[in-house]
Amino acid sequence: MTLLIPDLNSLAAEIHQQNVDAGWWDEHLPDNKADRYEDAMMLVVTELSEATEGARKDLMDDKLPAEKMFDVEMADAMIRLLDLAGAYKVDLDFVEGAVPNARAAMKYFKTPLQHIRCAVRMSCLARKENAITSTIEAVIAIADTYDVDLWRLVAEKRAFNRTRKDHTREARAAEGGKKW
Repeated sequence: MTLLIPDLNSLAAEIHQQNVDAGWWDEHLPDNKADRYEDAMMLVVTELSEATEGARKDLMDDKLPAEKMFDVEMADAMIRLLDLAGAYKVDLDFVEGAVPNARAAMKYFKTPLQHIRCAVRMSCLARKENAITSTIEAVIAIADTYDVDLWRLVAEKRAFNRTRKDHTREARAAEGGKKW
């Protein structure tokens, strides 16, 4: 499977604006996005860890129960990455051309854990813009390797997230609510 890649700059801007409108960036706008970057990249790693767990146990997703957890968590990681790219105005025009290189690098790995470990390294080791783009490239390459319908799942998970009670400002403000 070779994934057709949408206009990532437009999708990143759309996802980021949706997250701003939903209040996920309230405490970081307009001038305080610097501390948000490291928190958000850690959440990308969390999504990739959840994808690993889904693959390891061959689980179905709890939010989109007709889908594999691995697939949905890869979409979640992409949503978080595109939110960051939109927030920091990272140019994603060259990503599509770089994905074949990421896919070629992945051929040396044999398991989802090995592939995801590579993506986690990319998210942690590079400078901000490079970490975002290289991790996006890795997630696309992993999705392609495992026949994940990434862009459909990104759209479905975004639609689902818009209906979640725990994603409202009120729920997040409550004790124990999601803070970022």
